[in-house]
Amino acid sequence: MTDTHRCWVEIDCGALRHNAQVARERIGGAEMLAVVKANAYGHGMIGVAETLAIEV
Repeated sequence: MTDTHRCWVEIDCGALRHNAQVARERIGGAEMLAVVKANAYGHGMIGVAETLAIEV
């Protein structure tokens, strides 16, 4: 059997930043910490961490 069904995921860094901004607004003055584990589940730890570092 051949692997004919290929899939991929693209991370929208703008949407990721927006989601972090919304989370920050909702937590008020509390500190926020982003945890990136398992290579961002295969999405690229460095890119995801750099994107979140701007907001967190």
